[in-house]
Amino acid sequence: MSVVEQISEHRNYAARPITVKEIKPHPNADRLKIAVVNGEDVIVDLNTHVGDKVVLFPIECKISQLFLAENSLYRTGQGENKNPGKTGMFDKHGRVRAIRLRGVVSNGFIVPLSHFDFLNEEGENVAGEILEAECFDTVKGITICEKYVVKHKNPKTQNYKPRKNLSEKIVDRQWRFHYETERLDNHLEQIMPQYRIHISYKLHGTSICVGRVLVHKFKWRPLVWLANIFLGGNVYYRDVWSSRRVIKTPAYKKVNRVFYEDDIWTRVYTDVLKGKLADGQSVYGEIVGFLPNGSSIQGEYDYGFKQPDAQEYVNGIHYGLFVYRITNTSKTGVVSELDPFEVAGWCKSNGLQPVPYLDSGKTTDYVPYTPPENATEEEQADYLQRWQTQLYERLKQKPEFYIEKRCYLCKNNVPAEGIVIRIIDNNEAFKLKSKAFLLKETEQLDKGTEDIEG
Repeated sequence: MSVVEQISEHRNYAARPITVKEIKPHPNADRLKIAVVNGEDVIVDLNTHVGDKVVLFPIECKISQLFLAENSLYRTGQGENKNPGKTGMFDKHGRVRAIRLRGVVSNGFIVPLSHFDFLNEEGENVAGEILEAECFDTVKGITICEKYVVKHKNPKTQNYKPRKNLSEKIVDRQWRFHYETERLDNHLEQIMPQYRIHISYKLHGTSICVGRVLVHKFKWRPLVWLANIFLGGNVYYRDVWSSRRVIKTPAYKKVNRVFYEDDIWTRVYTDVLKGKLADGQSVYGEIVGFLPNGSSIQGEYDYGFKQPDAQEYVNGIHYGLFVYRITNTSKTGVVSELDPFEVAGWCKSNGLQPVPYLDSGKTTDYVPYTPPENATEEEQADYLQRWQTQLYERLKQKPEFYIEKRCYLCKNNVPAEGIVIRIIDNNEAFKLKSKAFLLKETEQLDKGTEDIEG
């Protein structure tokens, strides 16, 4: 059994073993170089060379105190380095920040495999096992890295009352929270020639899921028995709604109508989605704009909506819901997925908005695929890999995708977050964020701005 594991659901924030395949000089620093990793720049020191096997920590992951201390990576006064005479670049939080060094944005932090030697016991080779992993966050049961999250202050108003939600009554395999969309640069090998892709504008809001799923009427065994005899069964379809991680549906009808201060999810369900779902259907969307209390959902990202006053709060004026995914779940728990064009059709029929559409076509429409004739298997694999990197670069540079431009939907001058690429052939989806957005996201985390995804 491997001692190297990826146990968190947050794969975007897991460490990845890589081989350095391209190094280019830093244009403004003689003592730094740039490693190109899957089409993205990572600033490294002069000791890093092509062919090196290293580990990449992604932006906005948090590296463990143990790892930083053992490798003396703390800045002075930020943590206790094993070697007091050596210092690094990390503060006490251990965050890998998006930083601009001499005009170049670094997309992560690279360390040599020798940084893991402190985990070796007699006869062990942890580095060898790391090289066999796709990604990891835990080694020998020790957390090495995790997603950096600002701790919620959890403010409460005088009207706040805790409530039980419906989660315990949902039938097994009926409910699924939305998965975390993974970064495209970590999965270029999955983008193949002739694949049909759909490209949409990525919105910076808060996620909602509403599903009409099977739930239990009762959980207590004697009542289950009576329900099966006299009520025709113990399960029925009803609407359930959630944020990205938390069921918001109350367990009982008689609940305090003054919900959590930021319960935008119940508001959107009631005002926008109630009564529109078929049995077994789940709708996933992004809520943008403002909250009922007048604060913004995500910083300066207004998306053209107006700040509400105390008298009204209206969909389409003060906030908006944009649908990005729809699934159907059978009574046995089998899930089928609508493709992006079917999602758009469903939205049109129900008076809703899909996420903004940018483009679609075959991957070869963006970069032609013309491998050399009579190439060996190794040459074909090398050509395919170079083609995948070229496709990634083309998607980043295409002007109409707004990468590295200001958000065209917002009144405020904020950078576009990026795009989402969905492979129509298998419904896999990946995100591509702009460097400008990553820098702004780091700036917000530096300020301790909380995420409303709760």
